[in-house]
Amino acid sequence: MGGGGCVNYVLMQQALEFIMRGAEVRVVGIDSYEEEADKQNWPEDINHELARDPYIVCNSEFMCMRPLKEDIYKSILKQLEEQLNVLAKALSIATDATTHADAKSEGKYDTRAIESGYLAGAQAQRVKELQGKIAAIKQMKVRTFTDDDAVAPGAVVRVGGSWLMILPSFGGIEVTVGEQRIQIIAPHADRGRELLGLYVGDFVDDDEITDIF
Repeated sequence: MGGGGCVNYVLMQQALEFIMRGAEVRVVGIDSYEEEADKQNWPEDINHELARDPYIVCNSEFMCMRPLKEDIYKSILKQLEEQLNVLAKALSIATDATTHADAKSEGKYDTRAIESGYLAGAQAQRVKELQGKIAAIKQMKVRTFTDDDAVAPGAVVRVGGSWLMILPSFGGIEVTVGEQRIQIIAPHADRGRELLGLYVGDFVDDDEITDIF
């Protein structure tokens, strides 16, 4: 990288993030920014002004908008842990209610203890499922895809104007990383089956796959 102005710490951090996403980045001074943007036809939303001078520009209209895959995993984990925390509290309340209803039973037709027991059992099963998913996401290894790779589990793809991630066991989750929203879809879901095996440049219905990583 080179160019006009003093490259400050914030700028370098942003440049490193882009490099991690696979983009080639360089710094241009404020005087050359408009000329560069015009020549390369960069969309306005990928030009990052981190100081009056210099600017970062990168070689791909999509790469600069890519969410980091590691951050997607972290966001999924955070969401699951928050769900587990809420459910664990609900399970504790349901368990207490079962014990209380059992102790205060008003006869054989009083079904409060049975109903509370069913609820507590269902919540305990959901807690177990969430704990399994949390353990699984922590063990997952990040796989990198290039434009030469077919869509497979672990890939993040841009289809039309949407980011989608193919990930077994986590379908239905939606996370936000930076300004990007990523919908997690399972390989066996309809959209997942349509995408598997396709490449950048292929179409799903009328939507083109324009990026994969």
